[in-house]
Amino acid sequence: MKNKVMKKWNWSILTFGVLCWLWVFCSSDTIFAKTPDTQFQNDVMNAYADAMLEGEMRGFESLMSETSENELFFKYLQWRYAAMEILEDGYDAYSYEITDVTNVSDTEIKIEFNEYFHYANIDFQGFSMGLVLDIKVDEGCIQSISVQNDDCFDAFMNNLSFKGRSAGIEKEEDQIDLQMLIEDIRILKSEMDSVCSSQTARLEQDETENWARATAYSYSASRGAEYAKKYAKDANSSFYAASADCTNFVSQCIWAAYGGWNSSMSTTKMTSNISNKVRMVSGSWYAGSGGGSSNWESVNNLWSYATSNSGNGPKAKGYNNGGKYTGIQPIDISVGDVLQVSGNGKSYTHSVYVIGTPGGSNPSYGEIVVAQHSSNKTRTLSNLLLSYNYMRQMRFQSGKFAS
Repeated sequence: MKNKVMKKWNWSILTFGVLCWLWVFCSSDTIFAKTPDTQFQNDVMNAYADAMLEGEMRGFESLMSETSENELFFKYLQWRYAAMEILEDGYDAYSYEITDVTNVSDTEIKIEFNEYFHYANIDFQGFSMGLVLDIKVDEGCIQSISVQNDDCFDAFMNNLSFKGRSAGIEKEEDQIDLQMLIEDIRILKSEMDSVCSSQTARLEQDETENWARATAYSYSASRGAEYAKKYAKDANSSFYAASADCTNFVSQCIWAAYGGWNSSMSTTKMTSNISNKVRMVSGSWYAGSGGGSSNWESVNNLWSYATSNSGNGPKAKGYNNGGKYTGIQPIDISVGDVLQVSGNGKSYTHSVYVIGTPGGSNPSYGEIVVAQHSSNKTRTLSNLLLSYNYMRQMRFQSGKFAS
């Protein structure tokens, strides 16, 4: 009789223990992450899209708590839209695609998305890939929000820091920050207009250079731009992807312009050209699926190599090295050019490929479109120059290759 009672008691303990374990297991956020609220994500993204397209902030007001971090984000949106208006660089269409949502914790989510837009003043479709909204939430309200992988947000924060202001802007003396930054953009636009009004042609250009650029077989700027448009959004998987991919991508565009690729080429043929280093230079300027040379992927090495090359490989004339961007007039920028930018005129950190110019006798920076990686996007040159004060230019000529 005693054994039957003990057995029944042991089973009761075991059953109770299992039920407790299941309760703890099923309620643990570390085991089962809470599913993000889809409606909340869409509300945030729709509010962001309205801000980019219309400069409309009201979509965020019902989603946000009154915090200094959120006030800073509002300032960013206002600065971003003011910049687009001043530079005549806004959009007349904007859409987004959510690609991933990550629950970092109970109070933080990250929404990764791609954005697609059409410039209001240029008939050109642009995009940015892999942007991330980092959002901290409490009781359904946003406590802070920031934009990762976005050059404009980084430029805003860097400019704010450069002005010697603190991150928090609840202090009375910090209320002038936004107007100061907007005034900086007005000065930038004034400088751009001054440069654009001058029609002086570059003295270094000569008939030989013009002939070289017009020779499609030597360096086809249009083919380079075609490649850039095709792979600006989604990287060419036949090449490796560098951690800082901007110059790797630009070198691919140069390689295509020299004849390593064309739009009718099959993937098999393209892969064969890459493997056999067609329109590359073994040991100097090359890349493949496993990596590339320093002259191929480094901002400063590509400049030094291409502008001084006297042997086989890409050849370019370099302009305005160490000079402010105003040293390069928009009228002197052409499709197929490579532009490199710097914050101080000494260390150049980013390369882009020119894919669109308006033509005419008096173009502006806002009408020139460039393609880039890190992050993958197309953008106007005026948008790029929000983040940089110095710019140099490479214009490519015919080059010799062993294959």
